[in-house]
Amino acid sequence: MRKQFDDIWRRTDEGDVPLDFAISVQAYHSLGEYGLLVGDIAQARKWACELHDYVAPAPDLNHLAQALGLLARIAFASGDRPDAFANLSRALEIVDNADFPLASWRVYSAAAEIFAKCKQADKAAMYRLRFAEVLRRLAQNFAPEDRLHKALLTALATRTAQLATMA
Repeated sequence: MRKQFDDIWRRTDEGDVPLDFAISVQAYHSLGEYGLLVGDIAQARKWACELHDYVAPAPDLNHLAQALGLLARIAFASGDRPDAFANLSRALEIVDNADFPLASWRVYSAAAEIFAKCKQADKAAMYRLRFAEVLRRLAQNFAPEDRLHKALLTALATRTAQLATMA
C-alpha cells in the first residue's frame, strides 16, 4: 500500500496527476491515517499537517476538524499530550457547535480513545456515546438492506468494541 501512496504523490508532485480539493483532502487524510497505523509518526504528521494547511484557509470547518482530530491522535501517539489536547480541544469546539457528522464521528472517536488512554473514563464514555450516536444517525440515512447502512453499523460495532477495551 505504501508504494501506491508514494506513487500518487510522486506523480502529483511531477504535475502528472492534478487533484481537486475533495480528492486532495481525502488523500492527505488517508496518508496521515496510514502513517499512524504503521507507526510512521513523521509521515503521519507530514500528511496531517498538509491536510491542515490545505483546509485551514478555506471556510471548511468539516475538514479542519478532521485534520485537528488526526493531529491530536498523532501528537498523542508521539507522546506530546499538550499538543494532543490542544488539537483535540479545537476539533471538539468545531464539531460540538455545528452539524458535521463526517468530522464528528472521527473527532469523537479520537476523543474517546485519547481520554480512555489517559484513564479519564467518564470523558471517554461520553465521547464513545457521541461517536455511536453520530454513526447511528448516519446509518439511518440508508435503508436497512443497503450496504452503506450495514457498513456503518459494522464500523460502529467494531470501533465501539475497540474503544471499550481501552477504558
